Amino acid sequence: MLRYLITGATGFIGKELVSQIRKNGDSFDVITRNAKRAKEIFPDANKIHQVDLKKQVPQEDIFKDVDVVINLAGEFVFSLFGWTKSKKLSIYNSRVVLTRNLVKGVVSSGNSTVGIVSASAVGYYPQTEEKKILDEKSENGTQFLSGVCFDWENEAISATKLGIDVSIVRLGIVLGRQGGVIASLYWPFVLGLGTVFGRGTQWWSWIHVSDVVNLILFCAENRLKGIYNGVSVDPVMHKDFALTLAKSLNRGLYFKFPEFLLKLFMREMSSELLNSYFVKPHAILSAGFRFRFDNLNEALKNIFSRNVK
Repeated sequence: MLRYLITGATGFIGKELVSQIRKNGDSFDVITRNAKRAKEIFPDANKIHQVDLKKQVPQEDIFKDVDVVINLAGEFVFSLFGWTKSKKLSIYNSRVVLTRNLVKGVVSSGNSTVGIVSASAVGYYPQTEEKKILDEKSENGTQFLSGVCFDWENEAISATKLGIDVSIVRLGIVLGRQGGVIASLYWPFVLGLGTVFGRGTQWWSWIHVSDVVNLILFCAENRLKGIYNGVSVDPVMHKDFALTLAKSLNRGLYFKFPEFLLKLFMREMSSELLNSYFVKPHAILSAGFRFRFDNLNEALKNIFSRNVK
């Protein structure tokens, strides 16, 4: 039985991860800024540690008897009217500074047998207009989130200098009913107000949340090391994504949101809707992982067939 220590456990992916950890018969601890809320969500957690990792290095004893640290923490990136300076700083600190302090805690604990699985994002890569394959060996981009991801990953990878196994999962657009892009788009599409952003020819590299969870646990259980793209094998153009989502909800797709308006209202952040990332998961496939959902239509059918509170 494995014992996990999780940051970001109360988030969209974190809750799904904990659910699967329970099913596997493993146990988990949680690091959080809000212990009261975490106790309500996870009454069966071994331990819940209240630590603001953006400001504090966790105490060494937190890592005692922990087999794998899973780092999912990070402030929500999207903001309706773009990124202010304070928002960008918060995005950075909630990933880079938090991971730096987390790794300091792991290293100071002396638990050299612990493994780390740390999230990143496909925003690491440069955006590409054409159908150019991006894999784990592709270069870093030059935009704001590319820099965040670069620093974020390096903070986690710094633990390898002390012999700690570290795997980085660069997540694409995570699909699930309880969070992420589906939660944001659900009601507009249900109300017939679904839209295509810009030209719609930008590539979206997506992944079902169940595959995210299984991929993370695959890295943890097999003590993988290195970079792994957390995306399905079949990226789609955004216009096809929007049309498939509309059809899954038995709705039409009638609107386009012009690129210039997105840039006007959302400024720099509009790039996260307009950028194109044709990413492939070569490394994790080579390691033996198999995706449950490699077709967008089937993934959305599964999501909307789930019983949702």
